[in-house]
Amino acid sequence: MNNRSPRPIVILGPTTVGKTDVAFGLARSFGAEVINADKFYLYDAMPAVTGQSDAHKYPDVKSHLYGVLDLGESRWTDSRYAGEFRLCVRDIRSGNRPLIVEGCSHALIRVAVNTLDSLAETPQERPLLVGLRWKLANNLAADCERRARSMMANGMVDEYRRAMAGGAAETYALRKCFARDPLLQHLRGVIESSRCRNRVAEELERHARRHYTQLSRIPRVMWIDHDRQCPEETIRRIQALGRTLPGVNDASLN
Repeated sequence: MNNRSPRPIVILGPTTVGKTDVAFGLARSFGAEVINADKFYLYDAMPAVTGQSDAHKYPDVKSHLYGVLDLGESRWTDSRYAGEFRLCVRDIRSGNRPLIVEGCSHALIRVAVNTLDSLAETPQERPLLVGLRWKLANNLAADCERRARSMMANGMVDEYRRAMAGGAAETYALRKCFARDPLLQHLRGVIESSRCRNRVAEELERHARRHYTQLSRIPRVMWIDHDRQCPEETIRRIQALGRTLPGVNDASLN
């Protein structure tokens, strides 16, 4: 590895798997900065509805492209994200800081990987791609149910109602929200709160499986069976994995 910058790490995986705790925990361990590659985490709106990132739990880790869009703003095109992503990379590398990318949006992950590949001058400088998947098959349903309960308890329904009343029905964030159908049915009195919560969990699981199917097509990804209750173990595995590969800055992973 050259002396200009450590090798980037891209942590990807389906929604609910627990990428944020791993990415930010790893960043904290060796002074890296984190760039978001989740299209909904770009928005600074409706945290309960969009399942807003837990990045705020890590104020000591510098992060980029979280909460940079208002609710009424359109989704960034891939080219717009690529431009913003490249600026973030330049900023991080100007300080010779390591960088980590985390997200579940297939298109944004592709853009991030292609951009980092294009900036690499040798094969050893290409990013290390790590995918997180559920350690046990039944973990997904349980995680989705817990998350749905948390989202409902944190005011998901009222948050969606206020956004609709404020004229945001046709914004990208509301139209593409995974929970749109059950929330609308609940607000119209078609289904009760408990059924709405169950439907939200079902939709979340469906989206998580779709994310995994899409992300599994990305080449070079090293998949890890991850238990979101033990992020420290996955962080240790990524550190150990990095040390076995050429081009990884060993000092930065200590």
